[in-house]
Amino acid sequence: MIDGRPLVSIIILSYRRPNLLGRAVATAVDQDWPYTEVIVVDNRSDESDSIAAVTASYPTVRLLRNQENLGFTGGMNAGISAACGDYIYLTEDDIEMDTGCISALVSCLQKHPGACLAGAMMLNHDDGTIRCAGGHVDLGKTFSMKIIGAGDAPAAMASVEPYPVSYLPGATMMARRVQLIELGGFRDDFFMYLEDVELCCRVLRRGLDIVVVPDARVVHHRPGDSPSPRLEFCKIRNLATLYFVHAPLRVVPEFMLRYGLIGSIRAIGSGPRAAFTHLSAWGSALLRAPWLLALRLTQTSRGISRTPR
Repeated sequence: MIDGRPLVSIIILSYRRPNLLGRAVATAVDQDWPYTEVIVVDNRSDESDSIAAVTASYPTVRLLRNQENLGFTGGMNAGISAACGDYIYLTEDDIEMDTGCISALVSCLQKHPGACLAGAMMLNHDDGTIRCAGGHVDLGKTFSMKIIGAGDAPAAMASVEPYPVSYLPGATMMARRVQLIELGGFRDDFFMYLEDVELCCRVLRRGLDIVVVPDARVVHHRPGDSPSPRLEFCKIRNLATLYFVHAPLRVVPEFMLRYGLIGSIRAIGSGPRAAFTHLSAWGSALLRAPWLLALRLTQTSRGISRTPR
């Protein structure tokens, strides 16, 4: 706390995109909130030296260099551990922030002590439409994620007050540092994909709120990389893990039948590569299933298949 105002740690996760990182850092440094520290977390890649060079052009920015690619979860957790701020804002190298983004998010959390996570409205860089303004997740017999405002013009949400959601993307997420540490950050074993959904599940289980602040805005550059086999593996394994830990027990058997057995049969029909990825991902999830189901005993019995209050 400085002059009665909280210090905000802005953590920018970077991986192989030095061409975008410069703009992300510039918009973080240019925030109108007077007390910030900016930390760039580099997940090791063949572009790490270029990322270091970009970061070095901003003397006030700290660079945290991981010795290997720890994924989204490990990279963000490393940044959280290094942060000194009263509040932590998580973002990525393909995100540009409006000047008042941090101010709007801090203001919201200060006015709403029951809110644990606050996120900005994310716009598409290419056409200015809404990419994500939060959403709602349902861990029912089939997995459902409904993104609010996707494809709409941002004017459609002008003058909208902060509102509750059950999902925020991890690339625009603010929390009080003490609460984020109490939550344990992201699950390292997720590596990437659905890690933000899982964190939101834990927040809601504690009876805390998740909100979107439309006055806080960021711009997202469209990803150019095609999905890798590792990403596909994470998608399948992490979805199974999410259900074993957080879904209502009554839906887990049908989920396993639908996504596990039937999904495996479909993957086999799609070719050797898809079959190997699907079967290995489910094999990994099932090996950990007894431990994951036991983990539920340490949590409340309430799932998240609901719209938050």
